[in-house]
Amino acid sequence: MHHPRLRITLAHTRPTHHPFRGHAPLIPLGVLRAARERGLRVPQDVSVVGFDDSPLIAFTDPPLTTVRQPVRAMATAAVGALLEAVSGTPVQRTEYVFQPELVVRGSTGQVPV
Repeated sequence: MHHPRLRITLAHTRPTHHPFRGHAPLIPLGVLRAARERGLRVPQDVSVVGFDDSPLIAFTDPPLTTVRQPVRAMATAAVGALLEAVSGTPVQRTEYVFQPELVVRGSTGQVPV
């Protein structure tokens, strides 16, 4: 079953280039399916971008473009901060900034001029 707002959005989408992005792992897959059911071509008519790349996402049809987070670096920083906090020593508040990676696959196309 598709998300109601997705159905409404696709129902009002003209066959021009519109980007869709989804944060939950399965939402972009639903967008791919809903677009195909409406006769829209991915990536010619609609671009779809996911978030939090997973190994299976490369095998969708078309392969899903996604934003990959540096999960290992994030986990290492989080564990380090936690260990420092529980060690009993004063901890400075630190802001961590991580660089995500855009993994371009077959679900995105160029915007028509």
